[in-house]
Amino acid sequence: MKKKHCTPGEKQRLVARNLRLFPYVVATQNGIALGIPTIVSLWAEAGVGVLEYLALQILFGGTLGLLGIPTGLFADRVGLKKSMLIGALVHALGVVVYVVADSFVLFALGECLAGIGLAFIRGADETLLYATCRALNPGADEEAIEDQVERQHGRNGAVAFRAMAGMLALGGFCSALHPRLPMVLAALTCLG
Repeated sequence: MKKKHCTPGEKQRLVARNLRLFPYVVATQNGIALGIPTIVSLWAEAGVGVLEYLALQILFGGTLGLLGIPTGLFADRVGLKKSMLIGALVHALGVVVYVVADSFVLFALGECLAGIGLAFIRGADETLLYATCRALNPGADEEAIEDQVERQHGRNGAVAFRAMAGMLALGGFCSALHPRLPMVLAALTCLG
């Protein structure tokens, strides 16, 4: 099957669409906020103590930090969209593990998978944002591109914070229906 080639106008429109959709992609990365209202009770139910909680957070942050560069290289070689898709799937899998987790080991697996998934997403989405800004402003210097990227980060953050506030409220409400329901919804949101 032949690839359809876009006209320059269509390509420009599609590239501009990236910027409009970007804040919502970033907001879905915060889908785990649905589970935050119940996460402590899930840990307590499984016998996870404060030191183990800290270990889980270190594991998540360490995984995310250590894999930032390798997953960025992967995105460069395989493609940004594929990297973001893999990241969304692995992140969602990590949250699914949380749905069934009943021990520190399973929570640790969930944290590692979520960290790996977000590492795949974050390197690719930042590169995609820069590429989109460059494509929309072909003659712009690097400073102008940086300014546009920073403005977009501001928009992304505004949408993400509003989405997170809504997800926290919804997660609290859903936990009244079933303690693990917020995590099920968070897994679906991660697939965004």
